[in-house]
Amino acid sequence: MPLRTGVLACASAVVLLGCGRSTDGSMPVHADRGIASAGAAVIAALDSCEQGGRPTMRWSGGVRAFDRFTLFVPDSAALVGDADAGHFTLSWPGCPDACRFAVGVHADSGINLEARVARMVAEQRLVDSMNADPRSEAMEFDVLAGPPQPFDTSHGRGYRIDDACGDCAASTLMFGKAGLIASVSLSADAMPGAGHRMCEMMAVARSFAWRR
Repeated sequence: MPLRTGVLACASAVVLLGCGRSTDGSMPVHADRGIASAGAAVIAALDSCEQGGRPTMRWSGGVRAFDRFTLFVPDSAALVGDADAGHFTLSWPGCPDACRFAVGVHADSGINLEARVARMVAEQRLVDSMNADPRSEAMEFDVLAGPPQPFDTSHGRGYRIDDACGDCAASTLMFGKAGLIASVSLSADAMPGAGHRMCEMMAVARSFAWRR
């Protein structure tokens, strides 16, 4: 049972029903003003991703706590995978086949977030150099679609990486914590409305937060 905007929070529901682990492996987040505000802010961001001057659907959902992090999960998004291990996908509402949303958390193997991003930038510089060489017999595929974009969160720095995936739109948000790397990857096939689907998925991806 996630904490939903406008309904009884888990802390209140304990007396009536009890609060256990949900079937997808997540735990409800205890009610407080900060969490409620975070959930409301995500729903507002989702509603702002309108198409044709109006939202594509009526959004609801809540912040769920997984083993190492919390994430807003829309009620209408099916969670598939091993949530306990921190690896799962969300089947995106209204776009189950052409949209992809995946979360992964793993050990950083001694390479922290800043170092990983620096490596990607170096790889792209090498690709640019090779593609600019008139002696090159074939063009190399880009690693990045643009410079990594850093942003600050309440739990530290993150990076938005726009991926070079050809005829689709794709981005990855990367977050680092001592010994851990998290990535939230989203993409949408080239199609009408791909932009607002990416907007929706980005709003949810930005809700990622490490648990303290």
